[in-house]
Formats: sequence, structure tokens, C-alpha cells
Amino acid sequence: MKANQETARIRITSLEEFKEDSDGDIRLYRYDHPWLACKLKRRGTCCTEPSDPVEDVLRRARNCLDEGLPEDGEYDLLVNNCEHFCLYCKLGPNYKDKQPFSQAPF
Repeated sequence: MKANQETARIRITSLEEFKEDSDGDIRLYRYDHPWLACKLKRRGTCCTEPSDPVEDVLRRARNCLDEGLPEDGEYDLLVNNCEHFCLYCKLGPNYKDKQPFSQAPF
């Protein structure tokens, strides 16, 4: 089942269930990747910024689960989707300034 405005939500799930919900379309996103490599790769596959420590990433994800998204709280395919949630968790609140090679239209 693909997420949409009505069904999208943050939840804890297994990798197997996530794969089923995404039709198996899971891609590796690389952090702290060389600038040139990011420029040459398909958009939305990497960024030059390093990921924050795992403890910070998990804390942000848990906060979103408990309290909702920090800004633009509703799901939107273009400006507030699962990619944005992951980038927020991995890079922090200023992620929009840190990842110029994302698919996001900033």
C-alpha cells in the first residue's frame, strides 16, 4: 500500500513490513559522500553532509513519533514526505540547508 495524505503516518515497523508497504522499492542514501560523486549521481541518492550520531537520529525519530513532525506537520508528496522525514532525522532541523542534491524542491 503506497502512502498518501490519508494513510501516511510515522510508525515503528519492521524492515520486512516496510518493504511490503513500499513495494520493495528501497534505496540506499549515502551521507558524507564526496561533492563530485553527489553531483554526478542521480538526485536523491547522496549528500555531502555527514549523518548525526545514531543517538541523535533515533531521538529525533522518537520525538516525531511521540509529538508529530516539527514543521509542516501534514504529509505532502512534494514538500513533506518520507525522504524529508529521514533527512530531518539524519541531519537535524536545518537539513534543508545541508543537502543540495536531494530530490526535494528547495
